[in-house]
Amino acid sequence: MTMSKKPFISQSLIRSSDSTVVKQNERVIIDVVRREGGSTRSTITAQTHLSQQSVHRLVDGLVARGFLRIGQPVINGRGQPSPIITINPEAVFGIGISINTDTVRLSIADLNCTEIANLKIDINPVVRETTLSVLQTAIATTLATHNIPRERILGIGVAISGYRIGVEDVFVTPEALEDWSNRSNIPLVEVFETAFKMPVWVENNATAGAIGESLKGAGQEHSCFAYLSFNDGFGCGIIYDGKPFFGGFNNPGELGRLYTEDQMNHRTALGQLLVRLSETGVHIETIDQLYTEFDANWQGVKDWIKEVHPQLKLVIRAIRATIDPTAIVFGGEAPPALKELMIAACDEIDLDRYGRKITLPDYIASDLPGDPSTIGAALLPLKDCVLM
Repeated sequence: MTMSKKPFISQSLIRSSDSTVVKQNERVIIDVVRREGGSTRSTITAQTHLSQQSVHRLVDGLVARGFLRIGQPVINGRGQPSPIITINPEAVFGIGISINTDTVRLSIADLNCTEIANLKIDINPVVRETTLSVLQTAIATTLATHNIPRERILGIGVAISGYRIGVEDVFVTPEALEDWSNRSNIPLVEVFETAFKMPVWVENNATAGAIGESLKGAGQEHSCFAYLSFNDGFGCGIIYDGKPFFGGFNNPGELGRLYTEDQMNHRTALGQLLVRLSETGVHIETIDQLYTEFDANWQGVKDWIKEVHPQLKLVIRAIRATIDPTAIVFGGEAPPALKELMIAACDEIDLDRYGRKITLPDYIASDLPGDPSTIGAALLPLKDCVLM
């Protein structure tokens, strides 16, 4: 299942034979080279199902198209020195936009999944048309600043708070983003493609964050993990067998559906934390301010952790029972110190009926800067068209 419909890709990036950017076996080679930080043809052959002849042919084709580079030969055991094959990071780029309840962020990532730019856009996203206009200018300025040709852009990934309803890419967003909640059944993909005149992929911020984590963070050690996205609300993205899991209706990880109406205000949603802090005299206006100014010693923080702990454990039990992940990543817009407090609250021993310890997933605090859904959004086009 693809992450969204297949939009029109720049002709400069398309194979003339089959209208793909790269074929499946080429993806396999690019993936090995990227993860290894450089590799020889013999190493690629050893790590894939491909024959030596196929590796040589495919590598040569990727070099000719600018996706790979051939470096200086290095001695590796007996025989002739082998040239190191590396990624050409400037072969293609992805643009990422993250729209949360009170912030808009912009990211650009290269083929090495390295962020070239990550900036907060100075606008409140409540008005859709104004936000789109400001983003148009910001994208053009950022591309010019970093001297990135537009024809090297695969497209734009958009991460937004909310869930799909019925029609593909029609989203129901939080109330703070009501202007993005499309009651007329027009997919957000079409809204963004009309505004930016380039291909667009749209995902909820939890799945986008999980994709970012799979390529830049925990995914380098875990091929099956759940990503908890702590934002104004609370959601989950799932990576299974190294790939994002989308479910039957493109709405996996909607954790709010686990809760009763009474439990909803006691879940690990940062919007609820702001309410609790305000009740104790700590007035934080936005999630972004919470991230930058958070103090674990604020009055009310420990009480909130205690309050939400039963709901957080319910989520973790549900994830363990259904997905059986080797890791659960704590991410989203939660401040680093808050993520550590939540992890500490979940650090419990689970025993079977014989008293033996049951293997638990690793609890990992995402160390991707800011909101990981931003770089995850930038990687959406790369993941769908080039990477594994």
